Amino acid sequence: MHTFKKLYAAIVALTVWAGLTAPVASASQVDALIEKLVEKKILTRLDAETIRAEIETAQTKSFKEEIKRSNSWLDGITQKGDARLRYEAFSRENEDTSDRNRLRFRIRWGVEKKFNDEWKAGFRLASGTGTNEATSTNQSFDGEFGLKSVFFDQAYAKYTPTNRVKEWIPATDMVEIGGGKVENPYAKWATSIIWDGDVTPEGLYLAYDANLWTGENDSWWKLHLLDGYFVLDEDSNLSPGDHEMWGHAIGTTYQWAKNHNASLKFTYYDWQDYAAFLKSSGALANNLGGNDREVEDFKVVNFYGEVNFEAPTMLWGTQAFKVFGDYAHNTDAGSPLGATSGSTALSNPALRDDEDDAFSIGVSMGKPKEAGEWGIGYEYLHIEANATPGVFTESDLGVGHNNNRGHKLSYKYMLHKNIELNFTAWLVERINKTKITYGSSDLTVNGDDDNLIRTQLDLVYKF
Repeated sequence: MHTFKKLYAAIVALTVWAGLTAPVASASQVDALIEKLVEKKILTRLDAETIRAEIETAQTKSFKEEIKRSNSWLDGITQKGDARLRYEAFSRENEDTSDRNRLRFRIRWGVEKKFNDEWKAGFRLASGTGTNEATSTNQSFDGEFGLKSVFFDQAYAKYTPTNRVKEWIPATDMVEIGGGKVENPYAKWATSIIWDGDVTPEGLYLAYDANLWTGENDSWWKLHLLDGYFVLDEDSNLSPGDHEMWGHAIGTTYQWAKNHNASLKFTYYDWQDYAAFLKSSGALANNLGGNDREVEDFKVVNFYGEVNFEAPTMLWGTQAFKVFGDYAHNTDAGSPLGATSGSTALSNPALRDDEDDAFSIGVSMGKPKEAGEWGIGYEYLHIEANATPGVFTESDLGVGHNNNRGHKLSYKYMLHKNIELNFTAWLVERINKTKITYGSSDLTVNGDDDNLIRTQLDLVYKF
C-alpha cells in the first residue's frame, strides 16, 4: 500500500508540475526529474515509464481540450481528397492519323463542416480545364510549364431530418435534402451512359429511403425515392429563357443475406427545352460525341439494375461480384428532319433513324481496399447520338460521349491502403459516321476513325 501511495503521489505531482509549467518546461526537463527520482530510488524503472505515459496522456488531453475551447469552429470539420497521375494513349485505326500520348493529373480536395446531427455544409476544389467542362477534372501536362487552374467542384449544404420524420413515419430509414453544386445524387441510379463520374449538378434534391421489411441474418427490403431540380442555364434577360432538368426516381433494394442484394431503379429525366439551348450554343453537333441537330428534346426514361453477391472462385477464394445493366430511351427524340422510317428522305445517308437508345451491361469481381488486394471489371457501353444529352455522358468512351459503343476493361491493385494502381482499356467504335448539320455539305462525323483503342494507367493517392 505504501508503494502504491508513493507512486500515485509522484504521478500526481509530476502531472501537475508538467501542466503548470507547460509553457516553459520541455520534455527533457520532465525526463530529467523522473530520472532523478529513479536515482534516489524513490521510483523504480517501471514506475518511471508508467509516469511518463500518464503525463503524455494528460498533456495530450489537455492540449485537445484547449484547442477545442479556443477554436470551437474546428469541431466537426472533416476533409478528404485525392491526387491522380495518368498516362493515356490513343491508338487509331487510320494509318494516316498519328496516335496520341499524353500525361495528365487530377487533384480534388474537400472540406465539410457538421454543425449537428441534421446540418452539414462543405465545398470541394478540383483541377480542370474550364468552366464549360462538366465531365472532366483532368489537367494535361501542356502549355510550356504554365500554371494550372483550380475550380469549385462542389459547394453545398445538406439537411437530414431523419429522426424527425421517423416520428411521423416509423418506416423511415433516411431523409436528405441537399442544395448547391452537389455530389451527383443520381450517380447510383445509372451508369455513365447517363452521367460521367465527374459531373456535379447544380440545384436541389430530396432523397428518401424507407424500410419495407426487416428479417433475420441481415436481410431487409427498402424503398428508395429521389426527386431533383437542377439549373442548366439561367438567362437574366428572359430570352430565350431559363433551362432546367427535373429528375424523378423510384427504386427498391432487397438483401437476403449480408453482402447479397439486388436493386432495381427507374428514373425519368425531364430536360426542359434543353435541345433548343444546345442547338443555339453549337454544342449539339456530334463531331465529338454530342447529339444530332434534328433531335427535338430530351425526355429520358432510364432503368438500372444490379446484383451484388459473394461466391467462391477456384484460384482466389471467395470474392465479391457485381452484375449490372442500364437502359435509357429518349421518348422525345423526334425523327430526322420530320422523316419517318421507310421514308425516301432516309435514302440520304445523313438522315437516319432517331438513334434514341443507350444501354450498358457489366460485371466486376473484387472490392480492393487493403494493400495487395485487387479487382477486375468489364462493361459494354452503347450510346446512340440522341439517347440523352451528350455533354454529360461518359467522356472516356473513345473520344467521348454519344454516338459511340465499345468495351471497357479495368483492373485495380492496391499498393497501400490509400494508394491504388489502375489500368483501363477502351475498345470503341463509332455507331454512325454521318451527321445532320442543316445545310452543311460535310455529312461526315469529324474526329477519329471508326475504331479507337484508348488505354489509361493511373496512380491514385487518397487522403
